[in-house]
Amino acid sequence: MRLLSSLVLLQLAGAAVCAAQTQSPVVPVTGVDIPVGFLHAIALDVDQHRDVLYCYFGNRVVTPAVRVHVDSVATVSTVDECSGVGLAFIMRSNDRLLLQQLLRGVIDGNPRFGVVSVFYTTEDVVRWGDTVHVARPLSMLRGVSNTLTSASSSQ
Repeated sequence: MRLLSSLVLLQLAGAAVCAAQTQSPVVPVTGVDIPVGFLHAIALDVDQHRDVLYCYFGNRVVTPAVRVHVDSVATVSTVDECSGVGLAFIMRSNDRLLLQQLLRGVIDGNPRFGVVSVFYTTEDVVRWGDTVHVARPLSMLRGVSNTLTSASSSQ
């Protein structure tokens, strides 16, 4: 129940931050927004050594900065089954160069995706006083040269 409360509070806080940003000049940030509930569910797959492909659904915003907002995630058996805005997979490695090369190969080979992410570890984060176990992604966005980003959690 506390996790659900945190998710609702995060959503409200996100709306307040967005409202505050429209009133003050802020440098736009490139990245991926993934709800913390999805990151928690994916963390369970990572911890249980499951090899899963995830299809991101949501929207891609290109101005003022390239951002992908993920509003739902589905598991798929193959890349061809994903009709969403992006694809994610699990690869338990701390070799950042290898992960970057994997992401580059997947995004270059699949021009329909706006983002590709790899979940490489899990971590505990504190949100509004609650500790939530989440997967840590590394993402590559189409149209952003050589930029790797960690997802920001929303909601």
